[in-house]
Amino acid sequence: MLLRIEAIDAFAQALKLYREQATSEHLLAEFRLREVTLAPKQRREDNWNESLPRALAIEWILLQNPYAQFTRERPGLPGQAHPGLRQARRILQWLIELAQRMELEGISNFPEYYHNAFLYQRDFHFYSPEREGMLDALSRDLAGLSLAERTWAIERGRVRKTSREVFVWESDLQILPLSQRVQDYFEDVRYQDVVAATREAQRFCLIGTPR
Repeated sequence: MLLRIEAIDAFAQALKLYREQATSEHLLAEFRLREVTLAPKQRREDNWNESLPRALAIEWILLQNPYAQFTRERPGLPGQAHPGLRQARRILQWLIELAQRMELEGISNFPEYYHNAFLYQRDFHFYSPEREGMLDALSRDLAGLSLAERTWAIERGRVRKTSREVFVWESDLQILPLSQRVQDYFEDVRYQDVVAATREAQRFCLIGTPR
């Protein structure tokens, strides 16, 4: 195994793990993380005042097995070049421990695809309650499909809103809370009410058959 820190530009580096040689054909994992101040595009009543929480930002995580092939039982997902390593839970626990040692109040993430957000939702919540409710509604209305079918249907423009408009996935801020005040924001009845109202108001349907 080879573990290397490689420069991306003058101000950013990536931690990369290789199986044999330091080439893309042997890349197993890549991490790009940084400490940030949570700065939502549109502030809600989060009671954080001017002292915004500091968080560990996931800018990029890649976990892959470059020696494996996709199968019918384990198809590729958008953004994947190779099957994953099935180590996501271990890596997340490591990130939580790292953030806690750094005395940070959360871990932030901007899921690029639907399946990222769906898988992260076990621990993360969208800062926007409307986005959280929308994710719940998507998962509810497409529950008859596998995760791969759902995310490819969205990616290929085969999911439509009630308004008949084609649904387009847009990334947004997700947070795993590590401090009580960040947790309180997501547990607040005002947040939960908007999530529930959005979930009930939004409906999605599939156009055609995903391939």
